[in-house]
Amino acid sequence: MLEPLVDAVVQHRTFTSAFGDAELVAGIAASRRKVLVLAGVASEIVVLRTALDALAAGYDMQIAIDACGGLSDRTEAAA
Repeated sequence: MLEPLVDAVVQHRTFTSAFGDAELVAGIAASRRKVLVLAGVASEIVVLRTALDALAAGYDMQIAIDACGGLSDRTEAAA
């Protein structure tokens, strides 16, 4: 069984893009990373919107497809 990371920070989101969280955006910028790896649930909404926002902000994106999921096979394939 997997155990949670002891020092992991849990972020509860209420928006469709992680880039809606100013604190997260500031943290990413402070890291000075230019390539982001993204995984998540609801590929056709949250993953897509976050990736588009990251691209618009000048980041290169890598999507971990095997770590993403969609609401249906049809909409996930479209994303």
